[in-house]
Amino acid sequence: MPDIEAGVILPLFETLPIRVAVIRQEDLKTDPTYGALTKFLDVNVSSESPEDMGGRGTMRKRVDSEARYGRYDITFTSPFSNHFHQKSWEVISVQDGKAIIKLGGVISGQEKDAVLEGGFAREIKIEPGDVVIIPPNTPQGIELLDDSLVTKVLMSPPFDRANDSFKFSVANKPATLV
Repeated sequence: MPDIEAGVILPLFETLPIRVAVIRQEDLKTDPTYGALTKFLDVNVSSESPEDMGGRGTMRKRVDSEARYGRYDITFTSPFSNHFHQKSWEVISVQDGKAIIKLGGVISGQEKDAVLEGGFAREIKIEPGDVVIIPPNTPQGIELLDDSLVTKVLMSPPFDRANDSFKFSVANKPATLV
């Protein structure tokens, strides 16, 4: 993994607005706010061994040597559980398939007893070419519209299931599809 540029990623995320953003991949490179993310999404992880995600899909990953970011190729074959990351930014670039990503809302309770009060704030249909930028503490879930969803994912700091990924239940309220 190119550590030469890894030192750029933490200051980059510190400058981003703390809000969800959806941008087309072809517009990402020239976007003044998010364009620098492109070089990290382009890190090649195809030589890494695929890992099974408990029957929900497969993942190939690389984490830079100082654990400042992780780049993942993930193929989802079933929806993943509703969750949020307290520390990590997440950037999802859709390569193949369509889905509805559910985002935002108010979490109450502690990590293991967390509840999304009133449901997700919004739902967005995503398809190849879409890039979704998700700040820390943003509730999220994905509903597949096709048999699978192929993504490139960038997380900073890297994914840490034990200390930074928390599931929650949803107190139902329909979100608005945008």
